[in-house]
Amino acid sequence: MPTNGDTIKLDQFLKFMNLASTGGQAKQLVQYGHVEVNGVVETRRGRKLRDGDTVTVDQRTITVDLERLGREANQGQRGTSPAATAGQSPATTTDHPPETAAGDQPTPGTTPPPNLMPRTPDERWEDPDRVARFAEMDPDLRLVELLEQYPRPAGIRVLDLGCAGGRNSVALVEHGCDLMALDASQAMVTKTRERLAQLIGAVEAERRVRLGRMDELSWATDASFDLVVAFGILHEAQDDAEWERSLTEVVRVLRPGGRLLLSTLSPGTIINGEQLAPAAGSRRLHVTPGGVAKCLLEPSALDGEMAVRGLLPVVPTTTVQRDMEDGHRITTKALYSKG
Repeated sequence: MPTNGDTIKLDQFLKFMNLASTGGQAKQLVQYGHVEVNGVVETRRGRKLRDGDTVTVDQRTITVDLERLGREANQGQRGTSPAATAGQSPATTTDHPPETAAGDQPTPGTTPPPNLMPRTPDERWEDPDRVARFAEMDPDLRLVELLEQYPRPAGIRVLDLGCAGGRNSVALVEHGCDLMALDASQAMVTKTRERLAQLIGAVEAERRVRLGRMDELSWATDASFDLVVAFGILHEAQDDAEWERSLTEVVRVLRPGGRLLLSTLSPGTIINGEQLAPAAGSRRLHVTPGGVAKCLLEPSALDGEMAVRGLLPVVPTTTVQRDMEDGHRITTKALYSKG
């Protein structure tokens, strides 16, 4: 293992402890401020770590033990014997228990979230006029352009997460994709099935379009999708836990090399004339005075969240602002690939 006497560089430690799978991912984690050393954000990937230093990534904290790291490397037992002792940081939650050994680190997405209760339906998404508006929208231009990059789009397996009225599901089926679609709104699911039935029949449309939550994809096997499409859905997470579960599930069902195409609202968005302000105790959750809650992240923070999970940008992540009668919406648009 690469050490220099009594130190090891931060990026090398991240890779050795499986906190980053590649040097590029380690660089992203540090660059976007998702790594803390001794409780302080560290932006130098060459930072030299010593015995007793603590490294925290995505609410997981590991204490540096160079002697054990060296012994593990020399014995060729990486991932099978304890290489570090864990210390619980103030940010640790029950969703992210501290590790006790390098080989005991939980692999994101290997287990579906347990027994989630159905959320009370949001009446906004059951409104017939809203459903009709979504159904009449053209497919997302970025999706159409992405499909053109596949030599043979027919047969690629795609998950349309938050399919709304089928605006993108229809385009995916027309391109011959092996589609599965999901939405938490019964009205949106019904409309999507209705439209797809004209292309693939009612029985197949019902099988392929499911009613369910974005943070509970236990019906899908690991690494089963080439592409996940998530337009305007991830920001609907009502708290950090739902956001974490949703991303964990997306990563789990994506195959290596698979892509995540998304758009999500960003901080600064004004809805119904109300500014979404950061909620205390959360780096993602924003709320309006009227109680509307959404998880919002700046592009760099979103890239960092994805990098933690092994998803790296294919193209630069950007934002666009759209003025509305009741305010404006700032949307982040991104395309990630699973390493």
